[in-house]
Amino acid sequence: MMIKQYLVLIPVMISLSACSTVPIVPEATKTLPFILERDLAGTSKASGVFVNGITGERRKFNVKLNGIANRNQFTLKEDFAYEDGERDTKTWVFTRISSTEYSGTREDVVGSAVIKSVDHKVTLSYDVELKMKNNSKLTVHFEDVLWKQDAKTIFNRAIVSKWGVPIGNVDLEFKTE
Repeated sequence: MMIKQYLVLIPVMISLSACSTVPIVPEATKTLPFILERDLAGTSKASGVFVNGITGERRKFNVKLNGIANRNQFTLKEDFAYEDGERDTKTWVFTRISSTEYSGTREDVVGSAVIKSVDHKVTLSYDVELKMKNNSKLTVHFEDVLWKQDAKTIFNRAIVSKWGVPIGNVDLEFKTE
């Protein structure tokens, strides 16, 4: 009996997983080249929001960033300040694999992130282990796209999913200094 219930869910999960795509970059920005280690080097500030796709709840935050390039590695330290008072620090280490690909690690990333740089955008695909309020852990998947709006503005859009089903999204706007 239990197997039948799971078999019924398979077509539903497949159709829902089609909704989990990489965020789309606006057409007007496709002429501005974006290079991760050049455009995020030095200090910058960002403000963003996570929107829970299930409850509609919004969680705003600000980030102070510091990027340092060193040969084939780029380190990006992120200091988060959430509007509810929570603070957190994460550090990405991106290693260039080829002219268009990187691998990336961060404290909460499971395994390595896959990063691709193509002309006007950088895409990231990775799993994150989130610590929940009850001390349990939840692993979710992120599909990010970063692109330049202008010389000093970078946007980051991410779709957050679980089992291929979108559960939220993040919009973040960077201002480089």
